[in-house]
Amino acid sequence: MLDADSYMDASAILRLVRLMQSNERLGIAQSFVVGLLTMSAFARVFQFGMHLGMRSYTLGSAWRQGDCEPYWGHNALIRLKPFIEDCHLPELDGRGPLSGPVLSHDQVEAVLMRRAGYEVRVIPEEGGSFEQNPPT
Repeated sequence: MLDADSYMDASAILRLVRLMQSNERLGIAQSFVVGLLTMSAFARVFQFGMHLGMRSYTLGSAWRQGDCEPYWGHNALIRLKPFIEDCHLPELDGRGPLSGPVLSHDQVEAVLMRRAGYEVRVIPEEGGSFEQNPPT
C-alpha cells in the first residue's frame, strides 16, 4: 500500500514480503518511513525532527504494542484475504458529523484486522521506505 507521496525500493518491499511469508498470522506489515530529501529549509528542519522523532517512536511502539500496532495507511503490505473478508468499514448510525461513512479508516482497519485474529506490526528497521514532507 503506497499513497501518492510514498516510495519504497525493492529491498524494503522484499523485506516485508519475507516477513509476511514467514508469519501466516501477520495481516499488516508496515515499514519505518523516512522523509525524502527536499530543497526548502523548512522541510529540511521538519524532516530532521521527524527522522529523529519517528525513529524513537517507532522503536518504542514496536516494543510496547507488539502485534497490535496502529496502521498509518501507507508503506505497508496487507494480507488481502482477511482484509477483504473482515475489514469492511461500518456505516455509522445517527445524524450529524459523527454518522455516515468512516472517513479516517487506517486505525479502524487495524482494529478490524486484529479482531479477525491477525497481527498488525510496524518493522522498526530503517531502509528503503520514504515519504515526502510538506514543502513549506
